[in-house]
Amino acid sequence: MNINEVEVVTGLTRANIRYYEKEGLIEVERLDNKYRNYSSENIRELRKNNSSETFGIFRGRHKKNEKQRDGYAGRA
Repeated sequence: MNINEVEVVTGLTRANIRYYEKEGLIEVERLDNKYRNYSSENIRELRKNNSSETFGIFRGRHKKNEKQRDGYAGRA
């Protein structure tokens, strides 16, 4: 499935989809012509991430994980 189709079925913008890919939340197959080929699993993950984002869950969890990864966990 190409990105235009993914936009339609998920309701996400191209920028959101690429953001999730850049952050490593989805791993997208590349075809021989270097185009992205989104799988049904990618669609499920995008929908899950989008619903979490809608409720503000993802952002808080992501920022917390980012701080822990950067060594700021537990500091006031």
